[in-house]
Amino acid sequence: MAWTTILDLGCAPANEDCAQLGITPGFENCKKTEPAFSPPATVAPTGPPPKALRSAKTANRHDFGTYWTLALQTDPAICDAASAWRYAERIHAPSSWIEAGFPTPVDYTDPKRPKLRPASNCIAAALSITRPDTTGTFWPPENGILHTNLRNAYASIANETNPNRRATVKHYTGIGARATPGAILSIMESAAAALAQKAYTLRSGHAEGADSAFEDGAIQGGAGQTSEIYLPAPHWRGSNSSFHPGAIDPTLWRAAQTIAARHHPVWNRLKPFVQALHTRNVFQILGPGLNTPSRFVICWTPDGEASGGTGQALRIAEQYGVTIINLQQPAHLAHVCEQLALA
Repeated sequence: MAWTTILDLGCAPANEDCAQLGITPGFENCKKTEPAFSPPATVAPTGPPPKALRSAKTANRHDFGTYWTLALQTDPAICDAASAWRYAERIHAPSSWIEAGFPTPVDYTDPKRPKLRPASNCIAAALSITRPDTTGTFWPPENGILHTNLRNAYASIANETNPNRRATVKHYTGIGARATPGAILSIMESAAAALAQKAYTLRSGHAEGADSAFEDGAIQGGAGQTSEIYLPAPHWRGSNSSFHPGAIDPTLWRAAQTIAARHHPVWNRLKPFVQALHTRNVFQILGPGLNTPSRFVICWTPDGEASGGTGQALRIAEQYGVTIINLQQPAHLAHVCEQLALA
């Protein structure tokens, strides 16, 4: 085939950082990586190109070196110009990665050490970020278009990220009110230790009360190093956990904020730090890439329902089909004690 370029789509969305020639460490790898993500980011809002059209990385030689962009190409022998241009005119090039549902392919948080993400991981994350809730509803509604186009174009990755498939690593979320009664805190600690010995990984938030009881129990069970402890700020309450806004990919943090806002009645009235507390709740339920929901939540709330600060996390869990075990409810408490052989 004699491929002919009909449109240059650039190297990255207009509002995103990108590798700078002569400045960014590892420029060559970064600059080849970013255009590689533009095809799926273009497919998400536009749909896959028709046969005999393709997206291809193109080298652009410059006095200071070579940089790469994404080109839309066609073979005139089998695709007439009119058909090619009809698709080209429909292309919606997103202004940011998250507009297409994607995390950033290259993280420039530390400009001296940019981090590259595998393409399949970013597509999987986009499928997770844009997926519907358990009622089949997409929010915002535009996610329905993004998700459907990505599923159609990347069926194999979509099957691997299906939330009905259970991950090899078993995660659970341990949370609850700061005012959880002492007797319940003891049970939480014992439950976390027992679950650690059964190879379950804890997700929690390092708050006083329930969170700390679960964290202590996981340590006693020998799983303290693998626990995922999500913080609203680096070193919050003395924790050295790496799961915080300064280390999590900014695109994923913004996606988690969107989910958190959807499940809070007065989000815009909250102070930034309180919003960060609620945002970290999303990761406690959905995991570091927002695509591996916990198998279940163990918690305690004063009324046995999705109330208080813990309530927001429980509402998210309900939306994503995560089982909730609330130790305020006698039947749930008895079930946990029986299943884990707690005294």
